[in-house]
Amino acid sequence: MSKQDILTPQQVFFDDSCTTQDEVFTKIAQEAQKLGLLRKGSSIDTLVQSFKAREAEGTTGFGDGVAVPHARNEDIVKARIFIVRFKKPVEWKAMDEQPVQAIIALIVPLKSASNEHLAILSKVAQKLAKPDFQELLLKSNDKSAVIAGLAIDEKDAKPETMKPESPTSKNGKKKIVAITACPVGVAHTYIAQDKLELAAKTLGHDIKVETHGSIGIKGTLTKEDITSADLVIIAVAAGAADLGLERFAGKPLYQLEITKVIKDPEGSMNKAFAEAKPFETKGGDSKNSSGDVAGDMFATDKKGIMKHIMAGVGYMVPFVVFGGIMIALSIGLTKAIYGPSADPGTLEPNFLYFMFKAGVAGFTLMIPILAGYIAYSIAGRAALVPAMVSAFIANTVGLVYPIAGLESNVSSGFLGALLIGPVAGYLVKWMISWKVPKTIAPIMPIFVIPIIATFLISFTFMYAIGAPIAWLMQQLQDGLTKLPTAAMAGIGLLLGAMVGFDMGGPINKIAFLTASGLVASGNGDPNTQIFMGAVAAAIPVAPIGMGLTTMIFRKYFNEGEKTLGLTALLMGCIGISEGAIPFAVRDPKRAIISNIVGSAVAGCIAGAFFLTDAAAHGGPIVAVLGAVGALHYHQGIGIALFFLAIVVGALITCFMYGGLLIIQSRNIRVFKIMGDKVNKVFKKKPTIANIQNQK
Repeated sequence: MSKQDILTPQQVFFDDSCTTQDEVFTKIAQEAQKLGLLRKGSSIDTLVQSFKAREAEGTTGFGDGVAVPHARNEDIVKARIFIVRFKKPVEWKAMDEQPVQAIIALIVPLKSASNEHLAILSKVAQKLAKPDFQELLLKSNDKSAVIAGLAIDEKDAKPETMKPESPTSKNGKKKIVAITACPVGVAHTYIAQDKLELAAKTLGHDIKVETHGSIGIKGTLTKEDITSADLVIIAVAAGAADLGLERFAGKPLYQLEITKVIKDPEGSMNKAFAEAKPFETKGGDSKNSSGDVAGDMFATDKKGIMKHIMAGVGYMVPFVVFGGIMIALSIGLTKAIYGPSADPGTLEPNFLYFMFKAGVAGFTLMIPILAGYIAYSIAGRAALVPAMVSAFIANTVGLVYPIAGLESNVSSGFLGALLIGPVAGYLVKWMISWKVPKTIAPIMPIFVIPIIATFLISFTFMYAIGAPIAWLMQQLQDGLTKLPTAAMAGIGLLLGAMVGFDMGGPINKIAFLTASGLVASGNGDPNTQIFMGAVAAAIPVAPIGMGLTTMIFRKYFNEGEKTLGLTALLMGCIGISEGAIPFAVRDPKRAIISNIVGSAVAGCIAGAFFLTDAAAHGGPIVAVLGAVGALHYHQGIGIALFFLAIVVGALITCFMYGGLLIIQSRNIRVFKIMGDKVNKVFKKKPTIANIQNQK
């Protein structure tokens, strides 16, 4: 692809009448489709949603009346640029809180044989930092002049570097090294680079910027660059990958969010000189107290304790799945081969015995893993030992000192892990902040902190807190066996509705954490697996239901949506609820309500029959692997009821969604009334379904 065909007069629009962001994205998608830039048969909605998804990561409105929306997905076949200038400014939630007068939109294929197009697009993004081009973009009516203003020459392609003639500053001139990084999009990284370079030139300093963007790492800082630098600036967006900050040990360093550099580069640079502090590394974990936090790397507490808990759950889930599947398979095969009363735990040295023990090992490890990685998310590697060892002790029957009246035959389980993880994390984080002599600092994270923190937490749980928590877990497990059918049906309905609400989002995760935590604490006890049974039945309902809708109500979907439906159906069969997300994003009013109702019914059926699931996973796959059963029935009946719950829930989702599509196409007024009520609940604006056009 040459730099000449990336932007043509057909892709430049002046005095456009779009008035909202959605209209802008739809226009670009329509024009891209006309020019053959999208895969044949694909829907423009896919490109529109890609733009919206990128905007949700952070505004692309960089101020001064200009925005650079960009999208990457598999339907885009050619990388191109679109320029649109509006008759009236469009609200964009820009960094300077002002509306946007013009945009430069970038569309990029998800897969490409070359990074050439990304390099060109990145340099185009840098042009926005230049005042002369901004004026041309906002005022000129000559398309050729605007296109020429975006021309990429050799000078643009070469990063500015610091002049190496002297390692010391002269006449107040300072030497600066910086890193700009953004894991999403192709613009922020390079606009921030250009802003810093322009600010340095204005303030009379030398600068070299290392960029971590879509085209990889460019302008890598050498050892000589860092040694001669008077200041290090780290400007990153949330989720940026490891930047190798340990190489800046001892240098004055200032870290901040990349958007602040773009919004006020000179002010950010002056603040960096005033507030930078020598960078320190402790036990391999980078620490620095100066500057504003920037994403997960520098602000682990930014989103609250649930973020850390979810991080721990992410590490724990594979252990739950492995343990549950191994135990379920070993029990199922043992009964099939040796009879209904056979127990794999007594078959040593039979292979099924070792399969069973492998599953038990997975369950044994999952609680320390949960606590350990909650603590790790809070305070880094130094918190792993205190959390894991303490959780192992609290989760082992016989290691917790009994307290009169609170004796228990069970361990503290996942409740103990949920308490130990944060306690260990914040304790270690506080200990890391201690001011200690330099001779002791290197051994703090590998000797002092693990010993002190582990002793304090383990001792406390062993002699004071462990017994009450274990007693509480015992009451919870005993209570599950005594629940009446109506109560368990209600609990299953609630869990199912939560699963179907956001398909992998925070509400879904709360239900999943509750159910998988009980599985983890039960070590194979079916009484602790009934919550997971309801969740497992609900997980595949949304994707399977959406997939069936595209097959049964075909005329309401284009070819691209039908393909997504087939993908969702397959994902649902292996227990991945995220397959329904594209439909929920495109059409939240109808799709989400349908998903909630169908998933709630599936969970209710599973709960009413006390279905169990030994693995922290869902969908037909867990039944095929033998992880599903029933508390009061033979396993074969339990599996049949599990499939019944999924089928009924999926059909309800399918026909409810299809019915709402029919209402939309035949009676706009009826649907508008329903839609307005739903919108009040979800607080979302209506989306353009284009159903009548597709009919």
